[in-house]
Parts: sequence; C-alpha cells; structure tokens
Amino acid sequence: MIDTKAELDKGLTSDEFALAFDAAAMEKPADDAQGAEGTIPDIGAAEAADKVATDKVTADKVAADKVAADKVAADKVTADKVAADKVTADKVAADKVAADKVTADKVAADKVAADKVAADKVAADKVAAEGTGTNKTTAELQEEEKQRLRDIAAQVMADQAEADRKAKELSTQAEMDKVEATRKAAEKKAAGEYTEEDKVELEALSGDFPSVSKGMAIMERVLTARLTNLVEEKVTAVLSQVQQQLAPLSSTVQTVAANSFEAAVLEKHSDALALLPDLEKWIEEQPAMLRGAYNDVLDGKSETPLADTDALYKLFKTATGKSQPTPDSEEEKKALLAAEKAEKEEKERKLKSQEGVQSRQPDSGTSVVDPDDFDGAFDKFATTAQ
Repeated sequence: MIDTKAELDKGLTSDEFALAFDAAAMEKPADDAQGAEGTIPDIGAAEAADKVATDKVTADKVAADKVAADKVAADKVTADKVAADKVTADKVAADKVAADKVTADKVAADKVAADKVAADKVAADKVAAEGTGTNKTTAELQEEEKQRLRDIAAQVMADQAEADRKAKELSTQAEMDKVEATRKAAEKKAAGEYTEEDKVELEALSGDFPSVSKGMAIMERVLTARLTNLVEEKVTAVLSQVQQQLAPLSSTVQTVAANSFEAAVLEKHSDALALLPDLEKWIEEQPAMLRGAYNDVLDGKSETPLADTDALYKLFKTATGKSQPTPDSEEEKKALLAAEKAEKEEKERKLKSQEGVQSRQPDSGTSVVDPDDFDGAFDKFATTAQ
C-alpha cells in the first residue's frame, strides 16, 4: 500500500504523485485489491487522486485564462491601431472641412461685397435719375436687377474658377515637392548618404535594439577608417609613380622651352648672346623703376617674354647705337650666312638629341619622343602610366 503522506512529503507534483500511485496499485496483491476480510481500505490514496484531478482542472483553467488574456491583449493592440487610424482620418477630414469653409467664406464675402456695390450703384442711378427729372419704368428696373444678378453670378463663377485654379496649383506643387524629395533621396543613396527614411529606420533600430545599433556604428566607423586609409595609400602610391614618370618629361619640356625661346630670340637678334653682357651692364645703369622691369624681361617673368625681349634689345641698340655688323663684300655675306646656317643646324641637332619620354615596356626597343612634340610626349606618358 502506498504511503500518501510520505509521498506528498517528498515534494512531488500532482502528475508525479499520480504516476507513483498507479505503480503502487499495480504491485498490490489481488486479494487486497478486492478488499479481503480483515483489511482496511486506503482512503488517503483516493483523496490524493481527487487532489490530482483537482490540480489538473485548476491548471487547465489557468491555461485557458492565459489564452483569454493574450487574446484580450491582441484585441486591444488592434483596437488601438484602429483608433489611431481613425484619429488620422478625422484630422484629414477636419482639415478639408476647414479649407472648404475658408473657400466658402471667401465666396460669400465676395458676394456680399458685390451685392453692396450693385445696391450702391442702383441707389446712385436712382438719385441721378430723380435729379434729372427722369423716371425709369418697372420693366427697366427689372432688367437692371436681372443684369445685376447676372453680374453677381458671373463674379461668383469667376471666384470659383480662381479658387479651383489655386487648388490645382497647390496640388501640382505638392506633386512637384514629392518628385523633388524622391530625387533628393535617390541622390543621397547614390552618394552613400542616409535618406530621411533611412534615418527613421536607424532611430527605430537604436530604440528597439540599442546594443545592435551601437555595434553597427562601431563597425561603420572602423570600416570607414580602413577605407579612408586604403584610399590615401593608393592615391599616395599613384601620385608618387606619376611624379616619377613625369620627371623626365618635365625636364625635357623645360629644356625644349628654353631652347625654343633662345632660338626665337636669336632669329630676331642674331647677336643677342654677344650683346648680353653689355645689355646687363646697361640695365644696371638705368633708374631703379626701370631696372626691375628690364631684369624681369631677361628672367622671362613678363607676360609676353618673346615680344618683351625683342623690344628690350631694340631699345638697348637704339640707346647705345649698337647693331649687327653689316658685311661689306659678297664673301663676307656668304661666310656670315654659312655661319648662321651652321649655328642653326647645331641648335637643331642639340634639340633632337634631347632625351624624350621612354616607355616602361621596352619590348619594341627604345622609343624617343620628339622634344618639340609636347602632345605626343604627354600622350605617350599617359599610356605608359596606365
């Protein structure tokens, strides 16, 4: 026989107690189960079984109550949403009613003003007619009243048309504002910026999941810093490579420019190099206000170096009486021409011997760019730098 009190003292639940009770009942002899003579029925076991049944009923009721409470809570959320939607709809309707009332009030006010103007006109016409001794017939007065009413109706229709036009303009402006907002949002997305909708979503995420939002902010900061550093490194490396590749081109351009300028000056003044020391000495003898300007011309700092250098040599030769020697005989003329030709050929040879920009891929041999072909040199460098 099961000891009910001992089993309950073990702290068993109602279900565990019921299982223990069934197991003890199965082990009890058949004659005891039939109530043999001289035995006393175990009343505590029946009471325990009743308690188990009662506990189950109670648990079922608690579960049913919880389901009912959950349904009530869900119904309340739905009702709150319906109420909020109704408040929004009521506000929209109230705004429309207010706008319609403003329009109606304006039309009524305009009608009152028109009626007053018409009445004043009728009174004035009547006074004028009485003053002139003329009396209008009833038909004329009725026609005037009909015309007045027609004028009022026309004015009301015009006011209504104007109100409709303004309403349409407001609607069109609202659509344009919506399109503009969509365009700006698209531009922000394309530029990697947060749109207004993105900000709302992020704020909601930050409020609902602050730890997740904080973690995302940390990841964004770290990724942005890494990307910035990577871009700076790449840009620095590319700029360094470009500077290295441009160094020969820059040197060549400077050399060609200097030689071209010198050749242009010598073409106008073949004795420029021979007269240069005298020219510098003559400049030092000039007033201070002229001396600086003349030196700037010699240093190539003027806005038009070639024209200014030509003018300076002409001024110097005029002031000092120096000019190119004129050959007396045909032999001297020939010798002078030969010397000038040889000098010109030597300069051309030097220009052609200038080192040009070479390709970084010397598969087809060494490629030298014409020093005078600036566009070709730049294009070649741009090709090799890619």
